[in-house]
Amino acid sequence: MPEFYYEAYLQDGRTDRNTIVASDEHAAHAALSSAGKLPFVLKPVSQDPSARTGQRKNLFPRRSRKHGFQRLFTELSVLLNSGFTIDQAIEVITADSNSNAEVALYREILDNLKEGRSVSEAFGAGGIPADITALITAGEHSGRLAQVFSSIAERFDESAKRKSEVLESLLYPVFLLVMVTVALFVLAFFLVPAIEPIFEASGADTPTILAILSGLRDFFTGPGLLLVLVWLTFLGIMLSLPSGRTLMSSLLFKLPLAGPFLSRSATADYLRVLGLLLANGVHVKQALRLASGTARTPSLRTGFDRVEETVTSGKSLHYALADTGLFTHGQITQIRIGEESDNLPAMLARCAAIIDRAQKATLDRLMTFLTPAVTIGMGLLIGTLVVSVMSTLLSINDLALR
Repeated sequence: MPEFYYEAYLQDGRTDRNTIVASDEHAAHAALSSAGKLPFVLKPVSQDPSARTGQRKNLFPRRSRKHGFQRLFTELSVLLNSGFTIDQAIEVITADSNSNAEVALYREILDNLKEGRSVSEAFGAGGIPADITALITAGEHSGRLAQVFSSIAERFDESAKRKSEVLESLLYPVFLLVMVTVALFVLAFFLVPAIEPIFEASGADTPTILAILSGLRDFFTGPGLLLVLVWLTFLGIMLSLPSGRTLMSSLLFKLPLAGPFLSRSATADYLRVLGLLLANGVHVKQALRLASGTARTPSLRTGFDRVEETVTSGKSLHYALADTGLFTHGQITQIRIGEESDNLPAMLARCAAIIDRAQKATLDRLMTFLTPAVTIGMGLLIGTLVVSVMSTLLSINDLALR
């Protein structure tokens, strides 16, 4: 029978980590539950080599903060469903963590709660993204924090899976680019210096490929390398600053292909959060203000803020959204039907889901096309280099016969 690794909470809040033998995952979960254990990690041992040693993975140092957030919200959902208060749940998670970064995050959130702040305010002050904070607000208003935390964890998990798929698709093209770059540098720094003096001594014209490679070498042996290092340093500083990240994000939104794609993703996030807030009883004005926090650029934030102003002035939501120019005619029509049928939250969620499906299909097509396109492009480049270099080497024989 297969063996499963589990991490589960005991009735006193302590954590138990071990393995269990069961016919399948459902049977393992049932056996643990009957023993008074609430599993929050349950997977076949073969899929988690570290499980045999019972060692926990350190999330923050080796993974992104999103993975850490996913684990946090998953455990919070389990504990809240077990009857723990939010303060007790975070204390349990903090005591169970072996990462300084995690502990610092959890303690900051816990301190905010003890100061009397609401759950959403405490998480927001702890560095949780604005769109997630808005969802937590919806959970507070509806009294369904555990369900909202579970939904947030699933959202982080889906984002991590999509990111992993993209990285896997880019791995081979990036490998090809690196190998071609290495080949160019080898030719420029080793082959060209050995051949170029022959043409200079004979007074013959330097072949084009030699001139290009020689220029590349001169660029990097001169001020070029310093310029590249300065640019990389500047880019690193920009990405480390909130204002810099905002500027870089604004630039990405202005790119021809990436811009529309990112804008559609932003509108989907806005509609999803707005629909969830309204479905959980948040007032329209407050829901619009919270949903505008999903904006990733100042221009988007301005458009979303204008929606709140228009709705507050007495106009309908579909009219306000159409006025921003960020939504398609089909989306506006669906939202108008949702308003007229008093089913707006469901229609907003449907629009967001449709946008997400279209975005995923676009990304899948791009990733499918990217690998063969890069392979063909690199093949043509390498073939051109080989032919050019061989022609240059053969032309040396012509110089010898003169």
